[in-house]
Amino acid sequence: MRKLQLENLVKDQFCPGAIQSTIDCEEDFNEMSFRLVFGCEPLPCTLPTIEPITLVEALTMRVDLERCLLANESTYAESRRGSRLGSNELDEVDEYFSRQYKTSLNEALASLLKAEKCFYVENANMNALNMDAQINKTCTCLPDSSVKITAFTGNTRPMQ
Repeated sequence: MRKLQLENLVKDQFCPGAIQSTIDCEEDFNEMSFRLVFGCEPLPCTLPTIEPITLVEALTMRVDLERCLLANESTYAESRRGSRLGSNELDEVDEYFSRQYKTSLNEALASLLKAEKCFYVENANMNALNMDAQINKTCTCLPDSSVKITAFTGNTRPMQ
């Protein structure tokens, strides 16, 4: 089911994809996600083992997917031409996204990935981001129900 969600809701298999259609107010992402998982009306009384994903989850998955695909492509390109840093890395992002659909989502993803590359090129001597993250998890069960709700909250602070 996760693969089906990835293919139909996260990736741009067609133009515009599910995320871009929601950004353009043409589709309701949550409705598409529920239809994909449940496939029927009315909704069943019990949740499936794999729940529908939210728009935020889809965006996070999409960013991670594009990072991974770009990294794989960059690794292949480096092995063919040797390692070059700086503007060439930004050119790789531009080249990668030039083959993608021209949507505002892909433009935003390209900008994000270029900003990340600039940050890591300028801070190459930094092994890792120095921050402390505190993650809290809370679970509760609804009365007279088998539904369990799990919520996560988190705080980050720079480390001295």
